[in-house]
Amino acid sequence: METSDFEAALSDRIGTVFQSHPDLRDHRVDYPWLTGSLGKPDADVIFVAENPSLSQVERAIDPTGGPPTKEAQWYASRGDKLFREALVASGFKDTRSAPSSCGWAPPIS
Repeated sequence: METSDFEAALSDRIGTVFQSHPDLRDHRVDYPWLTGSLGKPDADVIFVAENPSLSQVERAIDPTGGPPTKEAQWYASRGDKLFREALVASGFKDTRSAPSSCGWAPPIS
């Protein structure tokens, strides 16, 4: 499954939950960049992290200093910074990648 197909299907499912429970606040209205996922859903390795608090979400900034983007959700806390550094050191992230690739290292052939 391609990442864009996965993200579309996930967004549809999340939308169904919010439609079924109108008392829940849909975070996508205020924070459309906050997806909770980044990368390929069919990867050999998947990291599961904690849910950020609202205060962490509100202080997230894009690494380039602009308004928050999908990549910004991984720059909210010191723990995020340590996690990213570990991913780079282990070869999962590449700091030289174009921003559109979110810095994920290419798969090993």
